[in-house]
Amino acid sequence: MVWSGFLPMEMVSSYIIKVQSYTERRFLEGIKDLDPRVMIVDHRGDLWLGTKHGLFVINPDQILRNPRRYTKLTNTSVMCIYETADHWLWFGTAGGGAFYGDNGKASARRFENIAKRDGIANNVVQFIGEDGKHNLCIGTEDGISIVNLHSKKIFNLIFSDDILRNICNERCAVKLNDGRMAFGTVDGIVVTNPAQLMQLPTRSTICS
Repeated sequence: MVWSGFLPMEMVSSYIIKVQSYTERRFLEGIKDLDPRVMIVDHRGDLWLGTKHGLFVINPDQILRNPRRYTKLTNTSVMCIYETADHWLWFGTAGGGAFYGDNGKASARRFENIAKRDGIANNVVQFIGEDGKHNLCIGTEDGISIVNLHSKKIFNLIFSDDILRNICNERCAVKLNDGRMAFGTVDGIVVTNPAQLMQLPTRSTICS
């Protein structure tokens, strides 16, 4: 089965459209202008859906049987979602910073917030990724914040004195084969080694 996002529309009761050789199903009935921005499937197979109305989590098997079987976790406009190698789920928002929580147990999903007040570069989070050393990379509208999840340190990578050249593009980050990260910005591509940057002095830390 292929899961797809749609442009804004009124979601009605679950229905099936058969077109030649494939079947399409639509869910989340009654949510006007849903406008999905990003979707991921986590390690247990749950579907996470980021929209301008919030974050939804769906069990594909359950929702196929019952279209109303979904969970809405926040009302914040979600820009990106990422699950780390140790099953922590992070999502970035349009103005509220980033949120993170342990996704190891579905029954204990609680999210904490990290924002500019805690040291990241900006509260508009465009992408979240992870380098080869498991440093978290948070791309914002004012540079990239690199977070060491063990030491709780933050290093903010600012590209230019011109604030407009520090804007990261939405969901435009990849880990290279050697563990470095490549980021897309409005001024081109930035390639860097977050693990080396974390060795530099920094005053920012995540509030515990």
